[in-house]
Amino acid sequence: MTLTMFTLNAFYGLALAMNMFIIASGLNLIFGVLRVINFAHGMFYMFGAYIVFTVAKTWGAPFFVGVLASAAGLAIIAFVVERLLLRHLYDKEHLMQLLFTFALVLLMSDAAKMIWGTDQYSVGYPPGLGGALNLGFVVLPQYQLFLCVVGPAIALAMWLLVDRTRWGRIVRAATQDREMLAALGVNVPMVYAAVFTIGSALAGVGGALAARASPWCRAWTPPSSTSASSSSSSAGSATCGAASSARSRSASSCSSARCGRRTGRTCCPTC
Repeated sequence: MTLTMFTLNAFYGLALAMNMFIIASGLNLIFGVLRVINFAHGMFYMFGAYIVFTVAKTWGAPFFVGVLASAAGLAIIAFVVERLLLRHLYDKEHLMQLLFTFALVLLMSDAAKMIWGTDQYSVGYPPGLGGALNLGFVVLPQYQLFLCVVGPAIALAMWLLVDRTRWGRIVRAATQDREMLAALGVNVPMVYAAVFTIGSALAGVGGALAARASPWCRAWTPPSSTSASSSSSSAGSATCGAASSARSRSASSCSSARCGRRTGRTCCPTC
């Protein structure tokens, strides 16, 4: 493996890890405070990708407006779900909570099919992030560099929120003894609703950012001239065969209920 290939794949792996961290941070926040294993977190992630497509591609709004819309939309959905349904299951056994969140998966999956269908969609690069940074021995896409910056920024913001604010102290106290916290006059149900809302909004942000982050197999194709591109296509057929076969799939064989991250040519590798 050459230095260029190693650097590209390490970089793409880091960018993908940052995207997964954004999603997992919301799931970890919900489980750490509410003690609920949220099976539907992946559906929130998928809806975030669909919302950014609707706002940015269909309505013509800027990409980052779509990202904010994904966070806001998932926050509203999560708040309604928590206030009307989930809050009645906090004192139940974990199996009941799992069954409820799995029911949410089925409902949101069918809702996505009804609203967006089963076609494949793509989202364009944000302005200023569609190019690449040339380091001499390797060329790195700017959007993946952006993901590598956003991940640590969200991690720092979450740390400051939980460890350096009064609300964070309340959240940490809720994980230890919510009865004592309620006796001190804190509205514990609203704390739980806020935690579930923030965690789900992070899933929406992760889905929105992932809508433009694929296909990851481009890490194996060194960007160069037209002749180099033609030769790399034959050389990369062995290393990117999975993505090549995915490009040949029909839209019907890759339903939107299973794949939240889509491009105009192929489904994401996790489909």
